[in-house]
Formats: sequence, C-alpha cells, structure tokens
Amino acid sequence: MKILKFFLFAIFICLTHLSLARPMPLSKQFSAIKYNGTRPIIDGYLTDSIWQTAAVADDFVQFEPNNGSPASEKSEVRFAYTDEAVYIGAILYDSNPNSIHKELSR
Repeated sequence: MKILKFFLFAIFICLTHLSLARPMPLSKQFSAIKYNGTRPIIDGYLTDSIWQTAAVADDFVQFEPNNGSPASEKSEVRFAYTDEAVYIGAILYDSNPNSIHKELSR
C-alpha cells in the first residue's frame, strides 16, 4: 500500500512539474455565426456571401517554437454554421511560398 501511495505521489509531482515548465497562453473565444442563406460552394475560394458576414479570427499566437508569441505569419479564419453543417474558411498567408514542400501525385 505504501508503494502505491509513493508511486501516485511521484506521478503527481512529475505532472505538476511538467505543467509548470511550459506556460500556456490565455485561452481565447470566438463565436460562429448562424447562416440562413444558400450553402457555400466548397471550391477553395472565400467569395460566397457566408464569408462576407462571418467575423474574422486573426490574432493567433505561436505554440512552437516561441510559445505565446505573436504568430510569425498572417492567418485569417472564419466560422459559420447552418442547421446541417459547420463551415470553416481560412486564408493562411506565407511570406515565402516557394519553400512549401509539395508532393507529386495524380
């Protein structure tokens, strides 16, 4: 019984130490809009009216390599939903798009 208590105590100390070792940024909240118009066309372009009315989330922070620092690249994400589906639209900018690795496939 003493060994079990010691083992549980050791796990508790390890987990506490790990959680304190890397500070987590404050959590954020964002609200999606309910959309009642025609559903968007899933084509990779955010030109449908649903995206014109959706709020933009763009104040992201890094997780790696600098946890909690402002994002190094600009990103814009929009959320919307209908009675049938949830829609997520994102524009992810890259200051050096030629460095993106591409896989050859059909």
